[in-house]
Amino acid sequence: MKRRNLIVLGLGIGSGMTSAMGVPSPSIAQPKFLGLPVQPYRFTTVKTTFSGNSVRITPTPGNSKTLKYIETSLTLSPVALPLEMVAIRGGSFQMGITSSERNLIIKNRGQPHYNRFYSDEEPQHSVKIPDFYMGRYGVTQAQYQAVMGTNPSFFKGMNLPVESVHWEDAQEFIRRLREMTGLRYRLPTEAEWEFTARSGTTTRFSFGDVISPAVVNCRFPPEPGIKLEKGKQATIKVSDLYPNFWGLYQMHGNVYEWCEDQYYNSYQFKPQALTVNGSIPWTQEITNMPPSKNPNFRILRGGSWNVLSRNSRLACRYGLHKECRSNGNGFRLALSLR
Repeated sequence: MKRRNLIVLGLGIGSGMTSAMGVPSPSIAQPKFLGLPVQPYRFTTVKTTFSGNSVRITPTPGNSKTLKYIETSLTLSPVALPLEMVAIRGGSFQMGITSSERNLIIKNRGQPHYNRFYSDEEPQHSVKIPDFYMGRYGVTQAQYQAVMGTNPSFFKGMNLPVESVHWEDAQEFIRRLREMTGLRYRLPTEAEWEFTARSGTTTRFSFGDVISPAVVNCRFPPEPGIKLEKGKQATIKVSDLYPNFWGLYQMHGNVYEWCEDQYYNSYQFKPQALTVNGSIPWTQEITNMPPSKNPNFRILRGGSWNVLSRNSRLACRYGLHKECRSNGNGFRLALSLR
């Protein structure tokens, strides 16, 4: 019996062959997540720590149970990155700035600076996220071109992130992509974005409490006691550098990423319905709560190639008019089936 089992397993998935005893081997079904076929996804991430006057980078295996779905509906060049969606298992996390991070900003920059630029990251609160998919990369120029027939980006390259797109551009891309695929692609909610960016971590950045140009593409100001090189000063390929612990690339830096939510300048009055289901966007239409600023302001997350590293922190938020374009703004897709 042991030998028969060994032979059957050695035939591979869905081979259709028979075992040595003449019994047809069972077809092993491709695994699915939320009804879509997925495949294993292996990757290496890194952890960052202080080491003397520099940042030490330690390669670390990523989540070995990670799965991904590959969208095949787009017509792309053989050298263009495919549209890949990483399966995200739901869970709970603490969203917003920690007290230690808050105190560090106040210590280094002062209370008035914190109140003006970072107080919208409070208060930290628990949010539950259901299962969904998140883009392995930000949307590339080749993918945008395949759907929209145009490429508005300032920096050109098929595997560079599409940028110079506003929130409405992203929504039109999604509308057309839905027609092409029949799937419910969308922008992530702000809570989904932070949940996946944190990827189970509680540090300032997904890699640790410190970053360098070797792991994030952004601007690095001089910091006492730390030797850093200059950033790239332009966008880079979405597959460059390292993914986080859930296999998502460039959740820090390169380009800001639009989220579905309107901008509210505090979490203090966040409706409870959004804390028990973080896949619901915080919008006036859903919560009947007017936004803090212009209702046309939407959330951007992650920082970009042209902003300081502290604005690439996991908790950092940015509100911008939904029709504003910049070569530092792009977007990443989410996908759910309900």
